[in-house]
Amino acid sequence: MKFSTQKQVAVAITLALSGLTVGCAQRPEFAAGQSSFQDRSLPFHADGVAKKRSVNLAPLLAEVASGTPIQVRLESSLSSAHAMAGDSFQAVLDEPLIWKGQTIAPKGSLLRGKVLEAKPSEPSREAGYLRLALTSISIESKVWPLQTSSVFVKGATYEREATILPVQLASSSKNLVPAVTIQPQHIQVRDDAGISATRLLTFHLSQPVTVAHGGQ
Repeated sequence: MKFSTQKQVAVAITLALSGLTVGCAQRPEFAAGQSSFQDRSLPFHADGVAKKRSVNLAPLLAEVASGTPIQVRLESSLSSAHAMAGDSFQAVLDEPLIWKGQTIAPKGSLLRGKVLEAKPSEPSREAGYLRLALTSISIESKVWPLQTSSVFVKGATYEREATILPVQLASSSKNLVPAVTIQPQHIQVRDDAGISATRLLTFHLSQPVTVAHGGQ
């Protein structure tokens, strides 16, 4: 009986040690709220969200159609008396440029243009004239080339009265020149073409243009 009792105790100890070994070999479970390494590949991880946001902030491309009006005012005045073909000028957008309900270029955006033709007035023949076109627009610190229609401005031609003195003949105390009645005459005046900085000019896109904007 004593031997049988010892044997039972030995078997019980062996079984207890076997259970402890099996328990230690099992993989530990993660507590609620902890993240495993596999979480980093999931779409809702912070890295995935950051990448998605960066895509949303990328510039959007807008194709502005041909014929779209562009209203500007010059930054400084121009005159056919001084301007020359090839001269550049600067202007600011007087109305925002809209595309599909979004503002592509806000009011006040900077534009550049070129003098295509310039001719000073010839008082006896023709008034002076200017022909202008826009060449580029600045949107969010980037310059985009433009092709637009031209704006032609010609000086005024009108009539006014002028007093023309007759040619004086040589005279002496013995031979006096008879008095001549002076009649006012009408002459034509031909002015130079001038564009003030406050004057509104409207150009139209002659070719569609694709620009990038922030999507605001």
